Amino acid sequence: MEQIRNNRLTKKCVNDNFQKIKGCFSTLKSSFFSELFRSLTKYDFTDEELTDAINHIIDNYHLPPQIGSFIYFKRKHPKKHGFYGMTIEDIDLSLHEN
Repeated sequence: MEQIRNNRLTKKCVNDNFQKIKGCFSTLKSSFFSELFRSLTKYDFTDEELTDAINHIIDNYHLPPQIGSFIYFKRKHPKKHGFYGMTIEDIDLSLHEN
């Protein structure tokens, strides 16, 4: 059961945003998304922070981003946040295969 809270990272947000970034940077492999997910949970991203970072990267990058690009964006735009018990198994990485 997924609880939805404004200050948490949800499965729907991660899946939606991963699809969005994959659509813009089609050369990214599923291993990139696995590592990105680990960093998102490590740095306690929220839905809002992830969406803001994805939108910023899509709007401002012409080359595929590095995972550090997302962490850098969060550090430059801090917000209150938290992680709610999601694991990598909750994320549909099969959608992101080349």
